[in-house]
Amino acid sequence: MIDNAFDSLEDADKAQKLSDKISIEKLHRKLDEFAWQFCPVYKDFNLRYH
Repeated sequence: MIDNAFDSLEDADKAQKLSDKISIEKLHRKLDEFAWQFCPVYKDFNLRYH
């Protein structure tokens, strides 16, 4: 989790507003598409991004 952090932000309120607009479900579907396209074994094991 330490790699999933910002050490500084110029505008934290704006960053939070942008983050609040992200649809986790849509993001996971898109990541699944990329995984299936670029890592065929991912689909063979019926994995999902989480």
